[in-house]
Amino acid sequence: MNNNFSVVEFSDEAKDVWIKYSIDVERAMLPGGYYADFTDHASKLADNVTRVAGVLHGMNFGLEGEISLETLRQAINICAFYSRKFVETFSEPPQEEIDASKLSGWFQKKRMSNYRYIRKSFALTHGPIQKASRLDIAITVLANRGEIALLDFQKQNSNGRGFKITRVIDLIPSLPPNNYEIQVCLNT
Repeated sequence: MNNNFSVVEFSDEAKDVWIKYSIDVERAMLPGGYYADFTDHASKLADNVTRVAGVLHGMNFGLEGEISLETLRQAINICAFYSRKFVETFSEPPQEEIDASKLSGWFQKKRMSNYRYIRKSFALTHGPIQKASRLDIAITVLANRGEIALLDFQKQNSNGRGFKITRVIDLIPSLPPNNYEIQVCLNT
């Protein structure tokens, strides 16, 4: 067994950048920071950058010389790429995506039960999201994806005075409008 080993150090420029990088990662671990929910992962990043820089230097220059700023930047870029993938993989989706997914599943059940149009008020009272502000956001997400379309209709108040807007959700917006089904939806 050979106990001989070599130490390869950063150049002065690379040391300065590595220290700044380490401080930036530490800051990102604070509450509200990019790594706030991933402190175990982030606490190892600077060391991993050092290891990757050492491997890159060894592959290109052997054990001679110092690790250059360019090599350090390459190591930071490699580690940052895989760090982002880690965070993307293990992050909780935002609430609006969770709500949109639940609502999409409920809409699919309605489609399978031959619903084409649903009043928004019906979705609020019978659907999986019964808080109006969250429902509005989930509907917007699905409409932006083209999964549904929103239709607004003026309907006369029951007392005959004035009008109110009734919002209807088209569950199959790729089909031409069906006026009969719209009227049935509005009158139920």
